[in-house]
Amino acid sequence: VIPGEIDLENGWRLRAEFAPLNESRSEAQKGELTWQVILDADTVSAGLTVRAWQPGERYAALGLHGKRIKLSDLFINAKIPQEARKTWPVVVCAGQIVWVPGFPPAYPNRIAPQTRRVVRLTALQQSN
Repeated sequence: VIPGEIDLENGWRLRAEFAPLNESRSEAQKGELTWQVILDADTVSAGLTVRAWQPGERYAALGLHGKRIKLSDLFINAKIPQEARKTWPVVVCAGQIVWVPGFPPAYPNRIAPQTRRVVRLTALQQSN
């Protein structure tokens, strides 16, 4: 539910909130907020779900020009330990990955010129 906050496994917490469009466009263009992401709200209107990743799963991350990459490859390239991957949150909408904390948003959910409403997701992880 947006706005809302949920506690997840392994100390993760995910917060979702609507954000001002003008502020979000400038944040999205910086391209440096990987623990926070701005999505086109209309592309996630079916609702967001958070779950663990599944082996073989692919992600159309922004910056890959619409191509899909295996999540396992993203985790390996980012040097995320295998133990941590087990509880790493994956945000999905209608069965499609829209964001994985630490990585860019999915290409179809990016801020685009036609975007009118935005959602900001923030991932927090407490140290154990």
